Parts: sequence; structure tokens; C-alpha cells
Amino acid sequence: MISDVKKYLFIGSVASKEQFFKRAQKMGVCEFIATEAGGRAELTPEGMTLTNALRILQRIEERPQTPFSDHSPLKIAEQIIEAQERFSSSEEELRLVKTEIARIAPLGDFSIEAVKQLQEESGRFVQFFAVKPSKSEEMKVLDKLIFLRHYQEMDYYMSVSKRRVYADQLFEIHVHRDLQSLKAQKAEVEGTIAEMEKLLQELTQFHDLLEKARIEQVNISTLEFATSDNLTTLDGNLFYTTAWIPANRLDRLVPILKDLAIQCREVEIEAEDRVPTCMQNEGTAKIGEDLVHIYDTPATSDSDPSSWVIWSFAAFFAIIISDAGYGLLYLLLALFLRFKFPNWKGAKKRALNLFTILASSCILWGVMSGSYFSIKLDPESRINRVSLFYQLALDKAEYHMKAKDDVYSEWIGKFPDLANVNTPGDFLVGGKEMKDGAMKYVIIEEFYDNIFMEMALLLGIFHLCLSFVRNTRKAWGGIGWIAFLIGGYLYCPSILQATSLVNIVGWLTPAAATEVGSWMAIGGFGLAVVLTAIQMGLLAGFEEILKIIQVFADVLSYLRLYALGLASMIMASTFNELGAAAGIFGILIIIFGHAVNISLGTLAGVIHGLRLNFLEWYHYSFEGGGTPYTPLREIKIE
Repeated sequence: MISDVKKYLFIGSVASKEQFFKRAQKMGVCEFIATEAGGRAELTPEGMTLTNALRILQRIEERPQTPFSDHSPLKIAEQIIEAQERFSSSEEELRLVKTEIARIAPLGDFSIEAVKQLQEESGRFVQFFAVKPSKSEEMKVLDKLIFLRHYQEMDYYMSVSKRRVYADQLFEIHVHRDLQSLKAQKAEVEGTIAEMEKLLQELTQFHDLLEKARIEQVNISTLEFATSDNLTTLDGNLFYTTAWIPANRLDRLVPILKDLAIQCREVEIEAEDRVPTCMQNEGTAKIGEDLVHIYDTPATSDSDPSSWVIWSFAAFFAIIISDAGYGLLYLLLALFLRFKFPNWKGAKKRALNLFTILASSCILWGVMSGSYFSIKLDPESRINRVSLFYQLALDKAEYHMKAKDDVYSEWIGKFPDLANVNTPGDFLVGGKEMKDGAMKYVIIEEFYDNIFMEMALLLGIFHLCLSFVRNTRKAWGGIGWIAFLIGGYLYCPSILQATSLVNIVGWLTPAAATEVGSWMAIGGFGLAVVLTAIQMGLLAGFEEILKIIQVFADVLSYLRLYALGLASMIMASTFNELGAAAGIFGILIIIFGHAVNISLGTLAGVIHGLRLNFLEWYHYSFEGGGTPYTPLREIKIE
């Protein structure tokens, strides 16, 4: 629900200003209008310290939380930041030490002090070199060097001579510390890293305490920002401010103004004012509101699409997945998350509820379409008989058997024995053939395919009609387009020489559907143009003519439901066949294949399930471009 908002002017004593804003923040109904464009509340230094500490703890598995006590959150936050800095610097130091050890390890384990003493007593220079073996044969200087070892495709040498040795092909290794001191430093640094890891792990027990303190700092910052961004007049004795308040929450002004030297009254909304959109939803509508905000904020003139979006999204997602087995896996995961995180609230809880709705819708549609991990079921099995697709396939078979039409003749030509069957079930089962070692029920598969495609188009037409209905008061032409869509659905089968579901279930004969559809399509198109011209002017009426292309394209967009759902079923079926042919290792192929299919299907379900709402459906009933209603309020830990 989108609630009306009122603009109120507050004027009163500066002495009451601080108390007024504190109460307003506690009530959370006033969105104060900034006196200057832009700007935002900035966290205090304490708030930034707490935020940085919490970011560090997010990467560490939490321990059971310590109840709030006399611990100083700020000191704990500083301790966390200091421990992280020591941890990071120690990791870098360890990397450098390991690099140095790897550099001089091939030279052997010796004392650097002994080398220095040897140089002093002998008056000679001690040097270490490395050279590639391929170049050793052509270097005479190596005859004067002491060979140490061959290590990782390099030869290492030592020189003890009165003069320093220089050679272009030799790489001199300078040694400043010996292995023993480096290894000791490595052990010390590793100890520091382990100590800091342990300390940070222990400090995770204060996560909730730090979060509570951070929220308090955020509330302080937003309060200070709101208080400072208001004008004072009359030598600083009075202040005034304006705010947006939902019409259904005006009663909350009473406790805010009680006993304060402040007066308020409603003022006129000016043309340049950007009125915020106040969306107030609960339950599943609140989940839909979360989805709506992904794309845009409704304008104040829009009707709230939240409840419409949540259920249509669930339907589209289920059709794209098209498998009850996948839906069951989703549901099991949702139940596990509910068990694992029973205290989730707010946005997390709503996301989990959305996941549960999607899982349930997948199971429902999967049962209707008769798909269970795309396992080929016997057409006459009890599980298959509860499928809506199977019942419609029976109706379709019965229709063609009675009509003795081209479809019936075509199937009789392929399967002559079908001429002797008397029931729709026998007709469906009789159309089978052996292919690649498996029995294929070709009539059922083709009927299912036709039914699936038509239902996707029918759902698209229904979805667009809802959009036109929602916007009828603003665009009268929508009445005509509803008639056009229904008429087009009834008339088009005659062009394609096909039968539709309305023919199969006996609502209209093909001739009647063609007659009614043609009149509704032509009349609806003309009505849309005329009504638009009456409401918005002649030019708008002419522009409405071109809208037929957009409407037609939008209807066809819903074929993506059929295409994606069919692709998902084909992939699952293919992996099942590959797994069955692979023997004992086939189970791995099946698990991997279904995992990939579920991942791709989930991605497609989210993207295209929302797209059909935000692009095709929003076209005709959504203005958008609104500004979210953001009152000054206390943030609380959910």
C-alpha cells in the first residue's frame, strides 16, 4: 500500500529543538526536508572505529556471544583493529622471511659471523653465485670457484679469493643473515600470527556488543545531521523545519510535541517539491516491496505493485524451473536454513520466506507439469495422472478423436493401430516408438509441448491484462487492449491451423472462437485508439495505433517461460540418459548435471522472472521514478 504523505511546518523555541528531534527520531514518522541540496549524515570517529572492527569480525567464525556487560565497546574495537594490523604486518613479514630463506637455502646452513671472521682473518672475499647449468661449460671462471650444489635447475658456487669476482653470466647472491636467524624469526612471526588469530577469534564473542554500540553511533550521527540542517531565526530564539508525514500516522505527532514550545500545521505542497513515496506493507506484500525496490521506487501516483509482483514472480520462476524434484530440493534447503538460523528477522527473514514461496511454487507447477527430475514416468502411472498437463493431453486426444481432423489423420498415418483405439488414454499410449534403446511416447511429448507453449502465452496475456486493469483510470485505452489481447488469443489459432485450449476443453468451437476473436481484436484495437483520443487528445490517439507493435512484442516475450522451462527439462533428461549409459559412475554424471541445471535454472528464473514484471508488465501500469520515504528513525538491532 502506498500511503499519502502530508507536508508539515514546525516552528518553536530553540530550547525545545533537541528534545523535539530526539522524540521525532524515536517515533520514526517525520522525514525532514533538508534546507540545502545533498549532504548526508557522517559517522562519528567512534562510529567509524566500531564499523571497521565489525568488518574485521565478519571474516571470522563467531563464538557464542557474551551478554552485554561493562566492557567498553570502543576499547574492544580498538583492540580488534590493532590485532588485525599486527596480523596483517606479521603475514607480510612472514612472506618476506620465507622468500629470503628460499633464496639462501641452496647455499647451505652456515653462520654469517663465521663468514665475516674468515674474511677478516684471511683478508679474502667470500662470495656466493648462481648460474644456469647450460652456461657453465663456456665459463672458465667457474674453475676457480667452489661448487656447492645443483638445486632447482641452478648451479651454486662459492668463491674465496683475494679479489672480488665479477662475471656477466654469474648471478651473485648477497647474504646478510644466515638460515638459523631467519628460521628463528620465521618461528617468532608464526607465533605472533597464531596469537593474533586466537585473539581475534576470542573477540568475536563481542560482535553483538559492538553492533549495538555502532547502531547507537549511527543514531547519534543521523540525529545530529537532522538537527544541524534546520534554520533558526529571530536572533537564534526560534527554529523552524518542514517534514513529510504519512497521513495515516499523524496521530504520532501528539507524543512528539507534548509539553514542548513547538507548533505545527499542514502546509501546501509546492510544485517543485519532490514528494516521497511511503510504502507500508506487511507479510508477503512486504516481500514483494523488497522485489519492487530492486528495479525502481514507485511514484506517488502509482498503485502499489508489491502484492502483484511477488505472486507473478513466483509463478514465472516455477515455470522456468519446471520440476517438482528441484522444488523439493529448494524446500529442503529452505527448511534447513529455518532450522539453522531460527532468529533471522527483518530482510533476512523475508528473503527466507521468499525462498520458501518459490520452492513451494516450483513443487506445485512441477506436479502440474508432471516433471520429477525429468525422469520418464509411465503415462498411466498414478503419479502422472494428477498432472494437469496429462489431463489436458487426454482432453486434446479426445477432441481430435471426435473431430477426426488433420491432427488425428496425421497420427493415424504414423501409427495405424491407433485407428482401433476407443479411449483418449489408449490413443496417447499407443503413439510410441523405440528410439536409442528407450521407449518414446511421441504423442504425449508433442501434446505436452503444445500445451506448455500455449499456457506460457496465455499466462502472458493474463498478466498484461492485469496491468491494463490496474491502470484503467489513468489510461482508458487499456480497456480496448484487454479486448484486443483476448481476441487475438482466440483468433490466432485459425491462422496457424491449430486448436487452442478453449477448443479442447469445450468452451468455444474453432469457428466460434475465430468469429468472436476477430471482432474482439478489431473492436478492441479501435476502442483503445478512440478512448485514448477522448482522454488525452487526438495526437495521443494516433500514437496509440503504434502501440499494437509493442503489445504484440510483449506477449511474445512470455514465450521465454516456455523456452527456458523446456531447456531445463531437456538438460535434466539428457543428464539422466548420460548417467544411465555410464554404468556405476553414472550417478556422478547425474548429480553433476542436475547441479549445473539447477544453478542455471535458478539464475534464469530470477533474471527473467523479474524481467517480465519490470519491463513487460510495468510498461502499462507503472510510472516509477519515486523517492523512497526515509524518515528520521532509530535503527534497532533486529
